[in-house]
Amino acid sequence: MLGGSNLAIASRSGLAAESRAFVDYLTRADNQRQLFSCGGYAPVVEAAYERVDPCQMQREDGPAPPSATRTQLARLLGAVHLALGSAKRPSLVHYAQFSETLRECVRAVMDDDHTSGADFADAVERALAGALPDAVGGRPGAEDGCR
Repeated sequence: MLGGSNLAIASRSGLAAESRAFVDYLTRADNQRQLFSCGGYAPVVEAAYERVDPCQMQREDGPAPPSATRTQLARLLGAVHLALGSAKRPSLVHYAQFSETLRECVRAVMDDDHTSGADFADAVERALAGALPDAVGGRPGAEDGCR
């Protein structure tokens, strides 16, 4: 496993076979690609980094618009893959809140139009500066979120 997913089956589970099938389903490369492109979760299997599959979420009225372009997703996936080789997960008591806030802020910034890479980087920095300190403490970000 590459990322931070922890999937386990209780030794006394009465549904061990069904649970194993669910774990196998979640860790298939195609499902890992969808979890990445739709939810921002770093793939936990190497094969998921071989290509990008844009998000294919459905709404009642049809397909949801893509949250990012194929090019944006490919660049982000490449950066995540590179970072996993050397990065260590921060040792935080409230890592889940931190991780959720980080994903929400980056997603919010990606939804905006930016005139340059520097403009995008500044927007990310502003969004994270306001929300991450609270998230590290286990609290949701500021009332206005990541903006």
